[in-house]
Amino acid sequence: MIRELDDPKGGERLSERFDIPTGRTIAGKYQVNSLLGVGWEGEVYLVEELQTGIERAAKFFYPERNVKNRRANNFAKKLHRNRHHHILVQYLHQERVKLQGHDVTCLVSEFIEGQILTDYIKNRDNSLESYEALSILWEICSGLEPVHQAGEYHGDLHTDNILIRRQGIHFHIKLIDSFDWKDSRSKNVRQDVVDLVRVLYDMVGGRDRYSEVGPEIKGICCGLKTSLINKKFKNAGQLRSHLDSFLWEY
Repeated sequence: MIRELDDPKGGERLSERFDIPTGRTIAGKYQVNSLLGVGWEGEVYLVEELQTGIERAAKFFYPERNVKNRRANNFAKKLHRNRHHHILVQYLHQERVKLQGHDVTCLVSEFIEGQILTDYIKNRDNSLESYEALSILWEICSGLEPVHQAGEYHGDLHTDNILIRRQGIHFHIKLIDSFDWKDSRSKNVRQDVVDLVRVLYDMVGGRDRYSEVGPEIKGICCGLKTSLINKKFKNAGQLRSHLDSFLWEY
């Protein structure tokens, strides 16, 4: 399913899209197989290496959003800095291609199979059971914890940027995309935590179902008040620790 991804800065999308046709060869190395998503910065396609048949994800940046290649370079450097953290996608390399008369940067990364968390929730009547939602949140926090410990952050956490794959009783999670804000890293880490809590809120049904959830969920969500969330959880590790130790009210 093609995702219309949100703009982290709240601006409008460009009126003209690339709409790269299936089968087109990119940089003499890749064949475009399908469109995966459209966002504020550009478009993401599933591509296949011509020599090996290996599938990759390729993000094509809109020139207006990537002045002097700053956005693409910052994104690539951010992924490279965090290459040892399994929850984030692995950056491979950049290419420059010609699209609609423009020189366009294409960032190639590993392709991750899975379902967007937004769709996973929709397929379950727009609401997950508390234990399942908390289990997924634990997986996200566990993967993000070493990122925060390293002084890094994701910067754009929401259900459209989380890939989920079920295997047995486990959930495999990958965070896609990210955003490099100019604020201090500590402030961005705290915002990651607020965004994680919002993900939990959305998983259990959001505003329509919030009155029905138990104190275990409400004790984490704190009414979505940023100050209360940041006072209780300073980083993903503290939130993960809480999930490991809180007592259920029966």
